[in-house]
Amino acid sequence: NFDNTSVGEKTIGLMFNNKLLTFTVTVTTNTSKVVDKIEIKTMPSKLEYLKNTDSLDLEGGVLKVTYLDGKVVEKDLTDPEIIVEGFNNSVLGDRTLTVKYMGKEATFTVKIVDEYEISEIILTEPNKKEYIVKEETTLNLDGGLLTIKYKNGSQDKIIDLKNENVII
Repeated sequence: NFDNTSVGEKTIGLMFNNKLLTFTVTVTTNTSKVVDKIEIKTMPSKLEYLKNTDSLDLEGGVLKVTYLDGKVVEKDLTDPEIIVEGFNNSVLGDRTLTVKYMGKEATFTVKIVDEYEISEIILTEPNKKEYIVKEETTLNLDGGLLTIKYKNGSQDKIIDLKNENVII
């Protein structure tokens, strides 16, 4: 009646010459196969996503897996045995994603941004940058531009400092 399908003490019975003899064995787990903890060792390369556009990209992410026997293994977050839950790109803001592996969990955060959120403003300075004291009283903005780049990669907004209502 040996049962090794669960952990714990098991009583084994032997019948010899119409006598029942028993002894106890202990069934344990193989510590080299049981995960003690997991943690994110390296974050994925992509941590910022455009609202309603980008899909989850786990490339570059590494999970550190520590087993009960102390052995440490690194696994790519793209490993099919690893489950990542919580990604939702339909709402702006921070999203905490849960990484699951062998009954253990770890988390990391990504950010969902508006595709028209400004990522960079580039100033092209005006051509004239020297003025004579008390003689030249008007600022000359010829050649001055502001280029606006958006999170979605577009660069469709260029402001001519001379022709726009720019507050200086």
